[in-house]
Amino acid sequence: MIEGRLTFAWLILIVMTAFYGWYGHELRAGMTPPQGAAILCVAFLKVRIVVHEFMGVRNAPHLLRHVCDIWLAATAIALISLLFVEPGFSQA
Repeated sequence: MIEGRLTFAWLILIVMTAFYGWYGHELRAGMTPPQGAAILCVAFLKVRIVVHEFMGVRNAPHLLRHVCDIWLAATAIALISLLFVEPGFSQA
């Protein structure tokens, strides 16, 4: 069952990477903050899948899982908020 779960997670990561590459390529001329936020959301979802499924956090104690999720959410919020506070940041 674990192999099937890891294979499914791997396939989801491949699909997300394809979306990420296609969408990012379409926006290479410039992007708005909401478009940049969408790309960052996909990236952070990928990080969460990797951390939980491939690094073993899924089976870790509750405290460690919550600390990882809180850290990931705080980092995502901080980076996404930079897009809206400093709109020229995504144009660099």
